[in-house]
Amino acid sequence: RSPSGDRTGLPLASPTAKARARWDVLPADTSARDLLTEELGISNVLATLLLHRRVAKPEDAKRFLRPTLDHLLDPYTLRDMDRAVERIERAIRDGEKILLFGDYDVDGISGTALLYHWFALRGVVVDTYIPNRLTEGYSMSAPAVREIVGRGVKVVVSIDNGSGAAEEIEAFREAGVDVIVTDHHEIEAPAPRPHALVNPKREDCDYPFALLAGVGVAFKLATALSRRFTPRMREGEPFRKFLMDALALGWVKSGVFWRFHCSQLVRSC
Repeated sequence: RSPSGDRTGLPLASPTAKARARWDVLPADTSARDLLTEELGISNVLATLLLHRRVAKPEDAKRFLRPTLDHLLDPYTLRDMDRAVERIERAIRDGEKILLFGDYDVDGISGTALLYHWFALRGVVVDTYIPNRLTEGYSMSAPAVREIVGRGVKVVVSIDNGSGAAEEIEAFREAGVDVIVTDHHEIEAPAPRPHALVNPKREDCDYPFALLAGVGVAFKLATALSRRFTPRMREGEPFRKFLMDALALGWVKSGVFWRFHCSQLVRSC
């Protein structure tokens, strides 16, 4: 610790400096604030905070404050979700080897664990691959492609990566491996051509919320696949609890900007 600072050596703010701090409060539409206060029975402060988050309609505010999983958007509005589900179901039916290719951060690892557990609940054993952050870097690489092909994999599902891996995905295709990309990063040029590209940032995607985290996109795939589950399996506590824990951890740690849909998902956990 420095004589005039904290452990970083930076000077500490004096009490006088703190006293001089000034807070500028954003203005809010008083009529919209009063409507939320009256309709929801909440304080003016909470109503103002909701308006700052662009939640102005009472019905939207009710969903924001008291979210349920029934409010979630249809996963099939994500482009290529139908192709992803069909290919995975076919691989399960035909006994083809499936590999989950995750990212090395909390978002990617949580999404990979979420899907791994989904397959386990289905009674399907899948392989996994998480690249070494220091020696391999982010996303797919030529050595990773060679190793995965050598394992006899027929379907690769990426989690939180793949939107910029055009060359590696083409190498997989030439080796007879279908790639399903689930990702939330910007799609880099040249655009990859996987069997399915599930990414809310696709220009031709109708999904109304583009700020899903990587684990959120994986969650959407899991919910789409889970429509094939029996009601008993979908409503079972082990399945529900693991999905919710993995989703909340990945979303909170991924740093994705929180808006209505993000908060709704996490607070439903």
